Amino acid sequence: MNKKTKTVALIIVLVAAVIYAIFSSKNKGATNVGLTDEHFEKIELTSDFNKDELKKASEEAVLLISNLDFDKLLEKSSKEFKEIFGSDTKSVNKEKETVKKIIGKKGKFENVNTGEIECYKDKKTGLVFAIVNSKAKYDKGSIKYAISFNEDNEIISFYLK
Repeated sequence: MNKKTKTVALIIVLVAAVIYAIFSSKNKGATNVGLTDEHFEKIELTSDFNKDELKKASEEAVLLISNLDFDKLLEKSSKEFKEIFGSDTKSVNKEKETVKKIIGKKGKFENVNTGEIECYKDKKTGLVFAIVNSKAKYDKGSIKYAISFNEDNEIISFYLK
């Protein structure tokens, strides 16, 4: 698979993950984001992933998002995610504003509890990724996070509600 094909495949996976996460949480009120449809296969966490490292990387990502430090978040992200989330497009800026509003309503960050860590494989591309589900506590409420990582512990997407 060439570099362009991998980039397109990753973008498709990211978009599908976000869409699925939004609809699954609206329809089921799900705490954890899972991808169990015809596009993704839930698999055992492979040896390419380390639970402790994923937990630490997820906690760091939640802290960076909570502090709205998108530049440092991008430093811990995959090249493809950097290209997408780091771009100065209308849709990306709209997403960043949405994140700012959600965080702003919850107040000061207090702590994060890491929940389930799941591993998935994209049936079309073979891409394997882990999703770390967490719940962050703020002084005015809480936010549920689902942060996806590739095998290099780089962020490939995130979702919050």
